[in-house]
Parts: sequence; C-alpha cells; structure tokens
Amino acid sequence: MPKFPRPLVALPVVLVLLTGFLVLGVASHISALKSGSEITVAARGYDPRDVLLGHYVRIQPELETVLSEEQSDRIRANFGFGTRRFNTVNAWVTLERRSGSWSVIDVTAEKPATANTNDRVSFNTLTRITASQVDDEPLTYTVRPQFDMNRFYANQSDALDIERAIRNNSEVRLIISITKKGDALLKGVSVDDHRYEISWW
Repeated sequence: MPKFPRPLVALPVVLVLLTGFLVLGVASHISALKSGSEITVAARGYDPRDVLLGHYVRIQPELETVLSEEQSDRIRANFGFGTRRFNTVNAWVTLERRSGSWSVIDVTAEKPATANTNDRVSFNTLTRITASQVDDEPLTYTVRPQFDMNRFYANQSDALDIERAIRNNSEVRLIISITKKGDALLKGVSVDDHRYEISWW
C-alpha cells in the first residue's frame, strides 16, 4: 500500500512551492516591464462619480488614429473587410512616435519583421477598426487598439491624487511597456509628468 506524506509535513511543502511560483511569476513580470520598450498613451477616467474602486484608479487608454487612404487600402486588403464598416480583429498594431506623441501607422495580421526601437513599436491586441461612411470616396479607417488595461492599483494617497487630477482635467497618461513578445503591459501612470509606477514590494 503506497505511503503518503502526513498532512502536517505535506502542507508546509505545498506552501513553499506555491510561494516560490508566486515569487517567480512576479519577478518575471517585473523583468518584462523593465526590459520592454516604453510608450505613453493619453488616458481618461471613467464616470467621475465612480473613478475609484478601492485603491484602483479606473482609467482607460485613449489611442485613436485616422489612417491615410493608402494605409486604409492595405488594411482592407489584408483583413478582407469588404464593405463592413465596424470590425474588431486580433492584430499586430505598429505605433510610431512623432513630435513626442505615439500614433498608429499600420495594422497587420502577422507580427512585423522589424524589431522595436525607441520610436517604433509593435504589439498584439484586439483592435477596433471603423470605416468612414461606406459610400465615402476614398474610404478610410479609424483604428483604436483595445489595450487590456482599465485599472491602475495604487496606495490610497496616490490613488486620490490621480483621481483629483482626472477630475481637474490634468494631463494623465498611461505608461506602457511593450515586450519583445508583443505584449502591452501597464507600467504606471503619469500625471502632469509626475510618474506613479507599479510597485510590488
């Protein structure tokens, strides 16, 4: 008959293993944040009557770009939109920094071959692509990446400061790290150039 560890012996072993996996996961996430290419994106708060949920600041990215006719034609051909006006696709979005601001320059089904640089990054995300009126000529698209981030955890003091900034229409931007794998990870929030970065310790 097989022998199993006694509960009093097995429980500490399980707890140590779980703690190790947790620490490893956090360390891996922090490493990805630090090694990724950093971008900043304008953000806005939710309904100001409910900006805070606990110590979470409820904000979402505001990145919307109207593409040129040439860019729009390329996207329509790549994804086969036809005459559909509203489209949501899982795509690779390429951003370029121009005059300090990031904007979408391309949306592709496959990962771009070029590596991320200080002024150009690509990441994978659900993307909302809306065409101008279907009878418009030329037909152009507006692209809005759906970043999977809408809450920022902060201590109570920082959360209240960010809430006041949102209410006062201060410049609030999300600090995002784009990893080599193409993930967009929330790194922090910038309020009037003051950074509030995620801290795990």
